[in-house]
Amino acid sequence: MKQTLLTLFTFCFLCSFDKAGPEGKAIPLLPGKTLQGHAMNAAYFKGHVTLVNFMYIGCPPCMNEIGAMNRLYHDYAGNNKFRMLCIARQTNAQMNSFNAAGASLYSRIRTALGAEPIAYDILAACEGNASHTDTTGENIRIGKECNAIEETYGVDSYPTAWFVDKNGIVRKVSHGGPASKDDQDFYARMKQEIDAMLAE
Repeated sequence: MKQTLLTLFTFCFLCSFDKAGPEGKAIPLLPGKTLQGHAMNAAYFKGHVTLVNFMYIGCPPCMNEIGAMNRLYHDYAGNNKFRMLCIARQTNAQMNSFNAAGASLYSRIRTALGAEPIAYDILAACEGNASHTDTTGENIRIGKECNAIEETYGVDSYPTAWFVDKNGIVRKVSHGGPASKDDQDFYARMKQEIDAMLAE
């Protein structure tokens, strides 16, 4: 368990920032469905302001931001012009395990880091890719074993958030998460961006 966490933490801090920049371009579509059954196609984004966050299990800043992201999701739950999508560097099974209560490796990581289950749509970017098995016998997809996010979206720092407009165009990119789980400034900045795009 300690070795697995160390591997995950090290990967997070070795990430570099995306230099190309997706702003002004249509969001790429990674084939598949979310854990909630929504197909990833142009219709998913059409007519909605969408906050997309890229993360992976065990990245401390990613874990810190889940609470703020869940709060945003619940705050806008009644607005049918807004949606949220988590694109995770994991598989469906791993993300289901992460969100569930229990003693699996991924739920233990979530509990150890004090993170909440993710309340909104989740797309597991690594479904169907190669993996290796750690000493606990559970499959870990990290590093070069799963590079779907990097190849499709050009994202290589975590967490990263994209603000996508009602036409599916990436309008703004935010790198990094909150300084802590109680970082109110982070929440306020995210909300300000969402409100401005919804007002258009």
